[in-house]
Amino acid sequence: MTAEEDHKTLQQIVNLSFPESIRYEDGFLDITDQRFKETAISRAYAYFLKKDDDSNLKGLFLNALLELIKEKSGKELSFEEFTVSTEVTTKNGKRIDILIDNKSAKTCIIIENKVFHWLNNDLDDYWNHSEYPDTNKIGVVLSIRQVNHGNDHFTNITHGEWMGRIRGNIPHDLTPREYVYLADFIKHMESLSKSSEMTDNVKFFFEHAEKVIRANAIYKEAKLYLQKQLEITASLMDWDIWGGSEGYRHIQPKSSEKKAFYAISYPGFFTENPEIKVIVELGGKTVARHQEMKELLASNNQYEKIEMGAASGSGWVHIASKTYQLTNENIASLSEFLISNIQEDFSAAMQLVLGRLAEPSIS
Repeated sequence: MTAEEDHKTLQQIVNLSFPESIRYEDGFLDITDQRFKETAISRAYAYFLKKDDDSNLKGLFLNALLELIKEKSGKELSFEEFTVSTEVTTKNGKRIDILIDNKSAKTCIIIENKVFHWLNNDLDDYWNHSEYPDTNKIGVVLSIRQVNHGNDHFTNITHGEWMGRIRGNIPHDLTPREYVYLADFIKHMESLSKSSEMTDNVKFFFEHAEKVIRANAIYKEAKLYLQKQLEITASLMDWDIWGGSEGYRHIQPKSSEKKAFYAISYPGFFTENPEIKVIVELGGKTVARHQEMKELLASNNQYEKIEMGAASGSGWVHIASKTYQLTNENIASLSEFLISNIQEDFSAAMQLVLGRLAEPSIS
């Protein structure tokens, strides 16, 4: 593909209307590595279904489920007193995922919970487990998508349908703890439902696949250009370059043994308003002397041109930094731009720091 064709492709992409990206944040079940585990999700449903008079969540899950059952099957059931059990063993040794049981009224709801697994369960065995009149019980296949289960005793309700009905009836007087637990579970189940759907972003990709793939190749080329420019910067300074974490590279004097060095930060480089940040960083044992180095730079008026560093972590600390807004001209000669600004703004500060670090600590 010629440069002219590349430019044409990029212009076509710029003129496209992109769908909004949706980012999923981890919840309790993700943190515990239970995101897709049917048993864990069944226990969470049981937790909310069991809420009693002492909870503002009482009836929220059950009433929503009963409404959906009536709409889909025509059956109208009532549960004044009931128990909720998970992994209930049938006479044939099978396991019912969730059983909502009112023994006094001989009424029950038998729930087969499916999360991306095939439905090959013996639904008749589940149905026959409770020897109640057929009119007093209902089976529910709870699934991510609509499924054809082929059993007249069971109706299909999706997790998304149940969550949607609950979301529309959330009480206004929940305690903070109740709200956090409920919101987290609803978000989790809705995200599972959406993860099986073709999102707007996926549709967008297949509608413009060739252009998107080409744009990604150009993006990789731009990232490679940046890395080469940073390597050239280190080479022209006769310093070493190291570190490969996303968004950071380090440049240091060949003999400094990582006592003090420049960190080049560029998370904001690939934006419409590109920028790059130069940082004076201490590492290893010299971190313990960071306050001494800051006082040294302050007493020599170095913070008039650069900012005092504030960020720190395990084994590193920033003592000075400056962010540079970049023009296309700056980017076209990035290594020269960096060397010029490092020499102008940071060279004196770095020499002071390296000189002091060569001396014993004053503490």
